[in-house]
Amino acid sequence: MKGHILRRSPMRTLLLLPAAALVLCAPSSIAVGADWDQVDADYAHASPEAYEAWRDLKYGLRIHWGYYCHWGVEASWRVRDYANEKKQEYYDLCKQFNPTEFNAEEWMDLFERCGLKFFTITTKHHDGFSMFDTKTRVRRRVDYAAPGGLRMEECDLAYSVMDAPIKRDIIKELCDAAHQRGIAIDLYFSHVDWYDADFRMDPLHTFYDKNYNKETDPEGYARFVRRHREQILELLTNYGKIDMMCLDMSLPDFCWPDVKETIKMARKAQPDVLFRHRGIGAYGDYQTPENWIPAAADKDDSRVTKPWMLIHTLSGQFAYDPEGSRYRPGEWIVSTLIDVVAKGGNCMVSIGPDPQGHFHPDAVKHLEYAGDWLKVNGEAIYGTRPFTHFKEGEDVRFTRTKDNRRVYAIALRWPGETLRLKSVRPKPGSEIRMLGCAEPFAWRYDPDEGMIVTIPDALQDEAKRPCKQAYAFKIEGTAAELLQTPRVVFESDPLADKATVRLEAANAGAEIRYTTDGSEPGRSSALYREPVTLTPETTLKARTFKKEAVPSGVATVIGGALRINFQPKEVETPPGYIADTGEPFGERGYGLSYGWSSDNTGQTRKRTDDPLRGAFCHFQEKQKWEIAVPNGRYEATVCVGEAIHKSRNTLNVEGVNFCTELELGPPDGKTAAERDRTRAITKEILVEDGRLTLDNGDSERQMTKIPYVEIRRR
Repeated sequence: MKGHILRRSPMRTLLLLPAAALVLCAPSSIAVGADWDQVDADYAHASPEAYEAWRDLKYGLRIHWGYYCHWGVEASWRVRDYANEKKQEYYDLCKQFNPTEFNAEEWMDLFERCGLKFFTITTKHHDGFSMFDTKTRVRRRVDYAAPGGLRMEECDLAYSVMDAPIKRDIIKELCDAAHQRGIAIDLYFSHVDWYDADFRMDPLHTFYDKNYNKETDPEGYARFVRRHREQILELLTNYGKIDMMCLDMSLPDFCWPDVKETIKMARKAQPDVLFRHRGIGAYGDYQTPENWIPAAADKDDSRVTKPWMLIHTLSGQFAYDPEGSRYRPGEWIVSTLIDVVAKGGNCMVSIGPDPQGHFHPDAVKHLEYAGDWLKVNGEAIYGTRPFTHFKEGEDVRFTRTKDNRRVYAIALRWPGETLRLKSVRPKPGSEIRMLGCAEPFAWRYDPDEGMIVTIPDALQDEAKRPCKQAYAFKIEGTAAELLQTPRVVFESDPLADKATVRLEAANAGAEIRYTTDGSEPGRSSALYREPVTLTPETTLKARTFKKEAVPSGVATVIGGALRINFQPKEVETPPGYIADTGEPFGERGYGLSYGWSSDNTGQTRKRTDDPLRGAFCHFQEKQKWEIAVPNGRYEATVCVGEAIHKSRNTLNVEGVNFCTELELGPPDGKTAAERDRTRAITKEILVEDGRLTLDNGDSERQMTKIPYVEIRRR
């Protein structure tokens, strides 16, 4: 049982695939994998200079706008759920679209006031309605109100703003205004088109035809290729310099050769435009996590394989939301922006205008709050790059200047009388300032405690601080060596009366010192030289030490108990862990490691204000995990936190169900104490085959906060 590695056994029955992979392709179709993940020799991505300019932007606004704003629904997605008569009514909304109060200059004023360096605008969403003066024509559409059922009919129209009462090229007005202000432009364009019947090979099309392809209807397919290509080229040739093109959705596999040629033409039209990767695979330049934030800086998160930009709704939907109370506050925007930039991404919040062309007053208020914060602290955001460590603890995030001379430590909460950091070593004799304050702060560096900055007494008065949240400290210095908490590996049964553990130091030239009475180890504590024997009465604590480096965190091992910690990847590997599988735990990629309690593990770590960033175990597929343990009866205790969504069969331990039918409402309006309360469920389990199993039963989607499971012999 040496090492006691936790193994994962696949039990997947739910497989999440891109839309293109769901199509039953014609015999001549080309599997996306054939060249989807590599580019041809005649294709080049955007230049390094374009990438650098893109990375400098940091903060922008995503705008979903179309005639769907009349109904206040989530863009055009809802049309697929409507009955045929309602579908026809929806598509006819274009006849009402007349935002006469839309003013592109007023939008640019708002963007500048709020510190927004770029914007994304929907040129065409999935419903096919073009917000620009396209010269392409729709030749076939569906009559959803035809007597006797659906009927495809001939037509000849652009299906654009020029067919609507507004009769103004909204995209041109926005691009012209943005060019004058130096605001970067991102044009959203959906590959699919649910209005044009020549696009009906898309399995999400409201008139989907699985037998339609280039061979069964060559004329229709040729029109699809031509219109899809011409619209993309129109956007890249008629509206000046375009910085980004946010492509969306995927087309079936047999369309890929034609789509690839279209992207090659688009690249030639604007060599430095950055394409989102959706629908074009490796030919894309960046990716966009939607409503979830990568767990670690840059490539440390396996879900992020390209330069990335967060897209997050402000109200819970991308398009116009008439209910002001649903918009997230400015404080959320600021904290999210800081976290994303520290991790190496750009950040976009998403809202939509109303039918008149105005943004909701509450959305504007929250954006202006973030803009006020950026007026003080923008130096720590715009044009920065990720520091060696993107955070320290839960309350500090880092950025740095591109020349590596300065570090910005952004305290998400007021630090009190002192700011203490282990991750940064200031340059001797240099000044440390809080952005927005004229005078430098006193500081010192202690080899055991790290950097200690003294906060002036006057700033303990909230009214005298430069901003209302998130305080940025400008430091001239470099990264300090961070010592890893000792790795703990059991060399015998961890549940035995006497168990042997081995301690390992990850840092070169470091040493481990430990105690066995539960006291905190110091530089004069026992030096680790050989494995340690534990009894149920033993509490071992160990730290890593090195000359001129701040000591590590404490690994704590309690004899006679096995604790399994569920950890989101954004939390550092917990001190005292045995093994981390290194694999995603569920679709969202959260990790599972098992070890013992410490001050940095899921059950005791400081919680955040946002409950959706707590220690969640999120499943979107069946999972099974196994640990080798002796046969016998055990007590299993599952620490259960608040469930954000209704959960069934949240966790089974050796076939015994825990947390069934947990259902709590959304966290809004709850106090921090109510939101973070946990309760422990203890049940008896029997192990008869030498392996303890954990699985999520028949669940397909769950989100429940489970800090840990603890196993003890009866």
